[in-house]
Amino acid sequence: MRRKQSFWFVRWQEKMTRKCMDTLSAQKPKANTEPPKLFVNLPPPSGHAVIFKSGSSHAWGALGCGAEAGKPARHGERGQGCARGEPSIPAKGQGLRPALGKQSQPRGWGVVPHHTATRSPPGSCRLRGLSPLATAFPLRHSRGRLLRTGPQELLGAAIMRRLPRRAPPSCALPVQRGRRHLVPSPRAVSAMAGLLCRLLLCLAAARAAAADLLAEEVRRTVDLSTHLAKVSAEIGLANAAGGTATAASAFLLALEPGLEPHLAYLGVQVKGEEEEENTLEVRETKVKGKSGKFFSVKLPSPLAPGAKVRVSVEMVFTHVLQPYPTHITQSEKQFVVFEGNHYFYSPYFTKTQTTRVKLASRNVESYTKLGNPSRTEDMIEYGPFKDIPPYSQDTLKVHYENNSPFLTITSMTRVIEVSHWGNIAVEETVDLKHTGAVLKGPFSRYDYQRQPDSGISSVKSFKTILPAAAQDVYYRDEIGNISTSHLLVLDDSVEMEIRPRFPLFGGWKTHYIIGYNLPSYEYLYNLGDQYALKMRFVDHVFDEQVTDSLTVKIILPEGAKNIHVDSPYEINRASDELHYTYLDTFGRPVIVAHKSNLVEQHIQDIVDPAAEARMKVACITEQVLTLVNKRLGLYRHFDEAVNKYKQSRDISTLNSGKKSLETEHKALTNEIASLQSKLKTEGSDLCDKVSEIQKLDGQVKELVLKSSVEAERLVAGKLKKDTYIENEKMHSNKRQELVTKIDNILDAL
Repeated sequence: MRRKQSFWFVRWQEKMTRKCMDTLSAQKPKANTEPPKLFVNLPPPSGHAVIFKSGSSHAWGALGCGAEAGKPARHGERGQGCARGEPSIPAKGQGLRPALGKQSQPRGWGVVPHHTATRSPPGSCRLRGLSPLATAFPLRHSRGRLLRTGPQELLGAAIMRRLPRRAPPSCALPVQRGRRHLVPSPRAVSAMAGLLCRLLLCLAAARAAAADLLAEEVRRTVDLSTHLAKVSAEIGLANAAGGTATAASAFLLALEPGLEPHLAYLGVQVKGEEEEENTLEVRETKVKGKSGKFFSVKLPSPLAPGAKVRVSVEMVFTHVLQPYPTHITQSEKQFVVFEGNHYFYSPYFTKTQTTRVKLASRNVESYTKLGNPSRTEDMIEYGPFKDIPPYSQDTLKVHYENNSPFLTITSMTRVIEVSHWGNIAVEETVDLKHTGAVLKGPFSRYDYQRQPDSGISSVKSFKTILPAAAQDVYYRDEIGNISTSHLLVLDDSVEMEIRPRFPLFGGWKTHYIIGYNLPSYEYLYNLGDQYALKMRFVDHVFDEQVTDSLTVKIILPEGAKNIHVDSPYEINRASDELHYTYLDTFGRPVIVAHKSNLVEQHIQDIVDPAAEARMKVACITEQVLTLVNKRLGLYRHFDEAVNKYKQSRDISTLNSGKKSLETEHKALTNEIASLQSKLKTEGSDLCDKVSEIQKLDGQVKELVLKSSVEAERLVAGKLKKDTYIENEKMHSNKRQELVTKIDNILDAL
């Protein structure tokens, strides 16, 4: 199966100056080695800088000194004379909002960590959520120093984790010794109450909408032909039309309790107006009074009462096929057991449902027979089942022969090293295990080579697909080079047949390293000193691959800073590391990310929502430009038909040209209107410009038709030639002005 390309983006900035080198050489503060600090982003006066760093659960930061006059400190720059223990590496945009007093001087919160203080200094308040204890002082700037100011002059900042960021509490507190206080202001209480009310209303609306949905028809297919369980379902959802029915903007998906830990991938799609499949947004959620995993799927548009929509759900489960028996000899075949549900597990009432189970072979030991199922070759079909209540469960069990390769990547480390000199080196360290029925008894190489069906469930070799530009490929292990491999260069990829040193039987493991080089011009982009690396997060190893644990390390060039990572799905970012190699002075930054339970569906292109929206708008705009120019060309063709009519006096020529103009013009105008509605859906302001083009075009068409009418009158002798020439000149000038306006709008687009 040909895999899709999966990319993740890593952006950074390089500027090899002395200040940059000093910045990158500064050590990052270790976790839990110093008390957390609260940061408020102040507009710094001359001689001051603001530096900050985001923590895992609350903001870190400090007020520092030493920036250039009138400029904030650079990202990662340590101010001169900063307080001891202040972190020096900021994150981008993570600080709290500015807190300014009533006077013109900027003010904010300064945080002094302490472990043993039992009393709060006058004019201060303790902050909840800081561990170890920290005391917050209202501060102000005065001639290069940080001075304490009274709390009554301070508007405050959003410092409680559970408060909305835009609802700043006040710290004007009654000072009592030996106690900690944080009293929110009436404004903060009002904001919190409003937020809570909106949240409760949204939850109530969601529950009401969910209660009105029902599944009219569900067609489910369970593919058990490999070592994975792939479940695909076509669901026809309907919003019940009733007096209390409301539009539903999302629907719920539920997972069977026994399959929750085995879910590797979940995707939902819906077909659009042009039969194109649109991927829907899926987020994990919770349902009150219900345990287990639930997912909220956002519909492309709210489903009105009485309306229907058809969605496709794809789920992939790993390690759900259990070998039975668990141990087999070299000459025996492998049988597995699958346990699932006869019904599609759904939180909605289902009117009708069918389930088809696809097996790996025709050899079936046993299967459950609910509803008198039909069986043909390697397919078992259950249903149709009628009127199924929500959360219905009935055990489906199939015991059948499955000799497909039960290969699992137990651990994989993927290292991508970016060089300044036009090369990207990729190295993958793979730990592979056969997770099928364990081999019982000795292994006979003689029988294995003599009998074709000996060790039928074992794995002799598999294919790995590398990028088309891969070169200098190597395949080795701790012993050295493994020569039992073959490389085939194709137009769009490089296929590598990997044959381990020994065949893999159930329970056997192998370990190998594969590496190759790639030209950087295919994956690295730059704009000035800004660089972007676009690489696959996980690549193809073998068909129907399962990766239990993946670690990806990206080694960037020395001097890289302002690093930002976009991934195609949620990943676990570990703390960055430093990598030292030849001629390095302060080390190369290493991005470390982890992900578990990956399958082939994770090999997908990254979707940056903002970039995706811009690209979609650009594509729609390009189509609008093409259609508008094509529509303007219709008028020129019609002018030619009018000129022929004036020469030949053949009215059929004019009528034919007019009919062609009306038909094609109507079709093009409808297409442009459709694209205009898409621009409106995307929220683009270009929709107004397209609307203006439509109005101007209507005026152009009116002038063109007027000219044809006057040409008819001229030929019929009802209009003098001098009058016709004068009117034609006036119409031509107006038409040229309108076309010029349209061209200007097109240029702006």
